[in-house]
Amino acid sequence: MVKRTLIMLCIAVSLVALSACDDQDTTTSLEALDIPDNLVIEGAMVSWDAIEGADAYDVYVNDTPITTTDTHHMFDEEGNYDIYIIATGEGYGDSKPSGTLTFTLEFADEVSFATEETDEGIRWDAVDEALSYLVYVDGQIFETEDTSFSFESVDAGLLDVRIQAVYPIGMSDVSDITWIEHRLKTAPDMYFQYSTHSTQDIIVFGIDGDADIQVLDMDGKPLDGMEVFSANPEPRIRSSFVLDSEEETKEFFLIADAMKHRVSVGIHDKQVPYIISSSVVHTDGAGDERFQFELFGGSFQQISGTDLTSDDYHMDGHVLTIDADYIAGRFAETARFSINYALSGDELVIGYIDFQKNT
Repeated sequence: MVKRTLIMLCIAVSLVALSACDDQDTTTSLEALDIPDNLVIEGAMVSWDAIEGADAYDVYVNDTPITTTDTHHMFDEEGNYDIYIIATGEGYGDSKPSGTLTFTLEFADEVSFATEETDEGIRWDAVDEALSYLVYVDGQIFETEDTSFSFESVDAGLLDVRIQAVYPIGMSDVSDITWIEHRLKTAPDMYFQYSTHSTQDIIVFGIDGDADIQVLDMDGKPLDGMEVFSANPEPRIRSSFVLDSEEETKEFFLIADAMKHRVSVGIHDKQVPYIISSSVVHTDGAGDERFQFELFGGSFQQISGTDLTSDDYHMDGHVLTIDADYIAGRFAETARFSINYALSGDELVIGYIDFQKNT
């Protein structure tokens, strides 16, 4: 039987308001985010309530800041801790610090957990004298008397899983992270091209900026999503991440909304206008399609296609949008069509975008 548990590991827990906050100058032109609250220690994890508008949280552990996009933080080592949270978000001023949560964490034993992924969950070897086990899954805590756990009730995604043994008195330390790709669907690959002379981040159209995005390298190792992506308002692949090596192609996996995309960014050193987004689009025509360009000070010279009028598209800076009605109309006649473009700069660049109807 699996059930939610609230087990305190601390000897002393206190929530102390930070009086220093009152002395800080909070004058800002931006609306400040709400103060994080409801800090709770459960097992070896501190959690807090999500703040509307927050993109990340600065977690101060004994005055050392750690930035996370989660609303929880795990502790691997014993010790005395003071922890407080500051919420941050683009377009907002930072929140004032939360109250301080003070606690002492002690482990009764050190255990080397041997875990194994199963079809719908995870299993591990039994621990001597353990009465039960806490299973930490992406900020949720479950307790079981078994040496296995099913993710049937857990949402699909890339799961961060850790195990802790519960004894008659006290608990063990916490296992290392086991990453589980739980019920992920394979999504279409994403292709981009990028110049070493470009500076704008790559817009990933079609994924909500509020989506929980996770990133894996090609070996399946999780990457720091904050180093790879920004949100403004769509997710954007940071230019600094793309150009951080001398690779001709930057590849990684993007996980969002239970879908796993393989992302490939071809890198070149040309300094003429070009399309950053993929020039081949697979779509059902139900929505507008947007494309990002790098113009290097140039401009869109011409957009043309069968029966295409100026009402069927619009340009906003570096982004070209083709209206859904035009795409659906063309698909009513053919399963594949193209739109041509001409970009002016130091030289004239001519290209096309290939639309293919999903079958």
